[in-house]
Amino acid sequence: MDIRKLRLTTARRLSLIGLVFVLAACNNGGGSARPAQNATQPPLMLVLDASGSMTTDDAPGPRIDAAKSAAKALVAELPQGSPVGLIAYGTSTGNSDAEKEAGCRDVSVVSGLRPLDRARIAGDIDRIRASGYTPIARALRTAAAELPTDGSAQSVVLVSDGEDTCGEPPCDVAAELKQTHPGLTINTIGFRTGQTANRALICIAEATGGIQITADNAKQLAARLLATRDSTKAQASLTSTGLADIHLGMTLAEIQAKHSDFVGTANSVVIWRDCEFTFDGDTLVSIAPRNGGRTIDGIHVGSLVREAVDLYGEPRSTTIEADGSTTAIFIANEEEEVGYRMSTTGYSADGFAGTINKIILCKCLPKKVVGPKTVTLTAVDASGSVQPGWSVARTLGPNNLDCSYNHSSRFALTSGVVSDCAPTAMDALACWPTDSGASAYCLMRAKEPNDWQLEKFTSTPVVATGAPPAVADPVALVLDDGTFCTARIGGSWGYPKTNPDYVGFYICSGGGFNAVWADRGTTSGITRSSTAWTVEVGSESGPLTTHTVTVVYYVAAA
Repeated sequence: MDIRKLRLTTARRLSLIGLVFVLAACNNGGGSARPAQNATQPPLMLVLDASGSMTTDDAPGPRIDAAKSAAKALVAELPQGSPVGLIAYGTSTGNSDAEKEAGCRDVSVVSGLRPLDRARIAGDIDRIRASGYTPIARALRTAAAELPTDGSAQSVVLVSDGEDTCGEPPCDVAAELKQTHPGLTINTIGFRTGQTANRALICIAEATGGIQITADNAKQLAARLLATRDSTKAQASLTSTGLADIHLGMTLAEIQAKHSDFVGTANSVVIWRDCEFTFDGDTLVSIAPRNGGRTIDGIHVGSLVREAVDLYGEPRSTTIEADGSTTAIFIANEEEEVGYRMSTTGYSADGFAGTINKIILCKCLPKKVVGPKTVTLTAVDASGSVQPGWSVARTLGPNNLDCSYNHSSRFALTSGVVSDCAPTAMDALACWPTDSGASAYCLMRAKEPNDWQLEKFTSTPVVATGAPPAVADPVALVLDDGTFCTARIGGSWGYPKTNPDYVGFYICSGGGFNAVWADRGTTSGITRSSTAWTVEVGSESGPLTTHTVTVVYYVAAA
């Protein structure tokens, strides 16, 4: 797309309040500094969903247990003596049709608004049991009734795993409450919610100037509930869907309806409030804070990669960039294909080492592929330079290898790599040209997944010609029992006695001549289905056993 950067100027002078928001919007990339413990904060009513769906065991563990743990963590961080109250709904009835009338009245003031006593309110939280309906609108009215009506700053934090099931529109109620309580902010957290429930929770929050956040597991819920302590920092943080009241997927017109000073055109990068907003057509597809970014969970520039893994799981994809950094994409919102794209230095999948130096929220989450984990061995770049993390075990003299066939490797995901160099007994699985084609760095057959080595050969002129295959074959496999197999690149092999029409495709660990065998009419020896990749493994004397492939290795030029 044709992207133009537009520096925006406001059409009018900003008020002092507006200026504060401009500075905060994308300019709060620091760590997780907590509010001062020696000062009370504005009145807070916490509303917990205790409907029947909160007993679902997927947090992991019951959702209600995760919600209660997160609530107690929030209470532990609030200054002692701060005015805090607790509302719960769904605690006194079941969720059958016969109980709906009673269930839609089932809202309890577990603890009225009073100076915080952590031990007392933690005990109140522990006694909550989930079973009933989801009367969100009634719960919001009940929470607001506990708060002062003098226009002072005050907040309600709602944690729910679904939408209201009792009929009264909670968004309308939130707007009414904002009229009677001008200082009220309602922040909502959707716990394992879908798009419909999220839209309802967004409406509630935006009606009062609050934020809506989603959480997919217990750790995210705890972190995001804590984030509601500091509204300014929360508004300046990348949530799983957007930033403050701007969400990925919104159109330019929708954003401009909220912010008249947001001036831009389709297919552009709009620089506004120290953020870069990228549009594909007129649809917002990424938000990049120019200070490096910070997520609602407190992941920021300088955070460790393993901290991100702890919250979001392993990266959905990783890419080694030309400068040696690694870009990792973590799940932000699976349903809406939103990811946190994090640039890292010192990245390693072994223990997830590395440091984060930039965070972008984008419609960039790769689709989940059912199949083995993929590892790409990018040992050498297109210019023939060995990449960081790789070393050359030895350099051999002239005429040791003939790579004159010069076609792109069947194991490669990019051009610039050759295979089938002779003699095959040298066990050079794939080679990268260097020294203007006079030499090659070759990936040698390994005995274990972490035993890869490079050797340098002086060869006949090496020029990797042609495009890589449309579907590459793995250069190596790891199977479900830990067996490690590397690709056959020639040689005279027999066949399994139980299957005389089979040929060998991979040589495997395990002693003897253990190999992957398949019908000679197949191309890779791997059966690839939508649910799993499988191979048949055994010795020439048989029998063959079917195993699932858990990891596949490919090669590429960096």
